[in-house]
Amino acid sequence: MNVLNVLVVDNDTQFRSVVVDLLENLGYRASAVAGGQAALRILDLPFNLVLTSSRMLFMTGEELAQQIQAQKGIPVIIMTSFLTEEEKLAITETGSFILMKPFGLEGLREAIIQATLPPPP
Repeated sequence: MNVLNVLVVDNDTQFRSVVVDLLENLGYRASAVAGGQAALRILDLPFNLVLTSSRMLFMTGEELAQQIQAQKGIPVIIMTSFLTEEEKLAITETGSFILMKPFGLEGLREAIIQATLPPPP
């Protein structure tokens, strides 16, 4: 079985570190960068999933998800503590998944399972 390789994108250093630790506790490989531009620069690496904050400097999680979908077509989970209905609709229209903060190990595991399930036939 291949190990999932996850990219974590968030401008909060401490939060990135916590998410990477959670992912590694779940048995995944995890790398982290501080923002959307940095994520786009390394997208040619073999990531299977991206976890990104919804609100970052210079690029929102939604904008990043749109670019990732256009370039790579890999699943994106947007982590957030607050969403308006309009933001929620915009995120789901990109094909991305939403993970509400705060979350723990089980919440993260469930979001990853949902995001990486093969689409129904």
